[in-house]
Amino acid sequence: MSPKCIFVLFPFLTSVLSAQITITTSDMPLLNDTVRLSIQNGVQGFDPALTGANYTWNFSSLQADMQRVDEFQSVSSTPFAYQLYFNNQLMYPNHKASYAVASPQGMGGFQQFQIEDVYNYFKNSSQKYTQVGFGATINGVPSSVQYNPVDVQYSFPLNYLNTDSSFSVWGLSIPGIGYMGQYIMREDTVDGWGELTTPFGTFNTLRVKSVIHRTDTLNFNNFGFKIPRPVETEYKWLATNGKVPILMLVKTGPMVNATYRDIFRNVTQLGISQNNFIDQLALFPNPASDFVMAEFHSFVSGEVEIGVFSLLGEELINTHYALYSGSNKIVIPLRNISSGMYLLQVRQGKQTKVAKLQVVK
Repeated sequence: MSPKCIFVLFPFLTSVLSAQITITTSDMPLLNDTVRLSIQNGVQGFDPALTGANYTWNFSSLQADMQRVDEFQSVSSTPFAYQLYFNNQLMYPNHKASYAVASPQGMGGFQQFQIEDVYNYFKNSSQKYTQVGFGATINGVPSSVQYNPVDVQYSFPLNYLNTDSSFSVWGLSIPGIGYMGQYIMREDTVDGWGELTTPFGTFNTLRVKSVIHRTDTLNFNNFGFKIPRPVETEYKWLATNGKVPILMLVKTGPMVNATYRDIFRNVTQLGISQNNFIDQLALFPNPASDFVMAEFHSFVSGEVEIGVFSLLGEELINTHYALYSGSNKIVIPLRNISSGMYLLQVRQGKQTKVAKLQVVK
C-alpha cells in the first residue's frame, strides 16, 4: 500500500473508533450469559464526574480486590417459592422476568430482618431494561418480592444527552415481626460518550450517570420510621454487545467503588486483612435524633459490639448484635442521648471501626 493510501485511511479509522454509539436491548445480557467482574473498593486518583462528547477515560490502573461471576439464568431454575411474580405472564405481565442473577453479596438486612440467598430478577424488552423484583429467604422464609412500579435502569434507545427518571417501591410484611421496604428514585442522564480503557481492554462507550435516592421503611415492635440513605451516584460505561457495564463506579459520600468486566485474575475472594474485618462503616441519618443506623460490610460472621462514646471517653451505650458475613444494618436508639458530638464504635474483640456521630434534639 502506498504512503498516500495510508494517510487517507488513518483519519477514517480514527473516526470509526471514536464514533458515537447507541445502546439498545440487543446490547443487554441474553439468557445463560455469564460475565466475570472484578471489584475494587476505595478507588482513588480518578474524578468520576469528568465526561463529555468524544471523551477519553483511562482506568487501566484499576486493580481487583476480588472477583465474581454473574450468570443470567432461567427463572425456572431459581427456588420455586421465589418465582411467584416473575414466571407468570398471565397474572403478572409487567413482572415476567427474562432471567435471574444470584447475588452472592446478598442484601444484608437489619438485625430483625435477615435477608439471605438472594436472586435479582430482570426484564429486557425492546423499550426498557428493568429490575422487576427479587427473591430471598427472609428470616428463614422463602419470599418473592415485587418492585411495584418496577425499577427502570435503561430506556431504549440510549443516546447521548438522553434523560430519564424512575420511581419504584418494594415492601414486605413478616408476621409477628414487622414490615420492611424501600422507596427508590432514579434520575438518569447520558452524559458522555467516547473511548474507555480498563484492564479488560479499550472500548467505544456511552456513559450513563444515575443519581439514586433510597429511603428505607421499617416497622417492628410498634416502632416505625423512615431512614433516608446517603445519595448514591452510579457512573456506567456501556458498549455495543457489552451485556453489562464495561465499568461501573458507585460513589456514596467520599467513597468510590469500581466494578468492571475482566478476565480471570488471581485474587482472593475476601482479600482483606484481619484488621479490616469491617468495611465501609456509614451512619445515617447523621446528624441523628431518636435513632441512628450503622451500615457496614463484614467479611466474617459472629457477634459485634456497638458502643457510643462522648468525646471525653465516657461510654453511654453498649449493645451486642449478631454479625453476618455481608451487609449489616443495625438500628441504635438514641432517645437518652443529648445533643452533641459522639463517637460510635463497632468492635469485635480487639478489632474496631469508629465513626463520628452528631446528635441533634
